[in-house]
Amino acid sequence: MTTGALATKLVRVGKALGWIEKRGKNKDQGYAYVQAVDIFVRVRAELAIENVAFTWSVTDYHHDVVHRDNKSPQFTAEIAGDYSFIDGDTGDVITGRFVGFGIDTSGKALWAAQTGALKYVFIGNFLLPTGDDPEATEHGGETAAPAVRNGSSPVPPTATKVTDGKISTAQVVKLKASLGDAGLKSDAQKLQFVSTILGHPISAKQMTSDQMDQVLAAIIEQPLVLAAAVELA
Repeated sequence: MTTGALATKLVRVGKALGWIEKRGKNKDQGYAYVQAVDIFVRVRAELAIENVAFTWSVTDYHHDVVHRDNKSPQFTAEIAGDYSFIDGDTGDVITGRFVGFGIDTSGKALWAAQTGALKYVFIGNFLLPTGDDPEATEHGGETAAPAVRNGSSPVPPTATKVTDGKISTAQVVKLKASLGDAGLKSDAQKLQFVSTILGHPISAKQMTSDQMDQVLAAIIEQPLVLAAAVELA
């Protein structure tokens, strides 16, 4: 059962989100893409302003391993599930279904399927434009920062960007403390989590501010990946 009140809130969320910049870049083929963490952080902030909760659950999945001659095996995962927007003021609910597919050579296909599915749930529901700023012509052809409201931030607020290079010693300490507070006590657990989120092993001292933001946001936004790392012996 839904009413116009919840729909009106979601319209305001979509209007406030505006466009999402393509900050990710594929290392092999060089194309730019919208990072899931950028969408999740922006959407979460705007839903919180409207007092709207988002829940999701996987109801069906299938995984497989494809063995290839002289190559690493490929892991595939197909999932389906349900999601809901819930109005914290009225209790009204809008529900939907999602599907996802992931393929990987290092066992992360399920996480890729889940992350990709949720990413496009938000892109589809809020009709999010991605890529170049649609209002760039008003700024001399340059891309302008996405608009924010009520103090919400388009990027995770947990790390301050000071340079485009490696993070500072203070940021390294903060990152390690955050990972420890999340339950990742051993170096192996931390490396597993970071490697899954960033796609390759990397130490804290080698990270850029953008990578640190992505890891910190993933502690909240990707609980299944975090749980898998915590359970690592």
